[in-house]
Amino acid sequence: MKEYYLNLPLLKQSTKKYTIHNSDGEKIGEWQRYYKNKFQFLIDLLIGHFYFNLKVYDSSSNLVIQSFHQSNWFRDVWKIKTNQDCNILKSVTKIKTNLRYEYTCNNRIFLIKHDIGSRKIKIQDVQTITLVPPRKIVIRIQDPIIDIYTATCLFYTVATQI
Repeated sequence: MKEYYLNLPLLKQSTKKYTIHNSDGEKIGEWQRYYKNKFQFLIDLLIGHFYFNLKVYDSSSNLVIQSFHQSNWFRDVWKIKTNQDCNILKSVTKIKTNLRYEYTCNNRIFLIKHDIGSRKIKIQDVQTITLVPPRKIVIRIQDPIIDIYTATCLFYTVATQI
């Protein structure tokens, strides 16, 4: 099992780059929230969590994953672009205290669960039921179906929706 560590920002609107470390303390990547324009920043500042875009970089500062928030008034949807393909993360939450998301990647479906009372965010493969349990944050990857860059992107996207 591999362990990775990352810090959460003090302010959720922060656009600073934050590092991802492995268990040896080596920097393996960075992640950053960004806004496409000043209008998105102002709306997000006033309303809160209305626009959420994220970039994840590898250790040599190459862009690995880019997440775009496509919101409507009923369900949130993110397009998560990797170097190879574009995947979809969509909200399937029915009760706001039990957040549920569905992530489609390479014709596989992952269910992401987060309960308000729990500190863990669980990523489950619907077919095989493998878990990636994650305020210094520890992400433990038990089965390498999802890499650390994708796990970081998914974790922070779900964690900020509370």
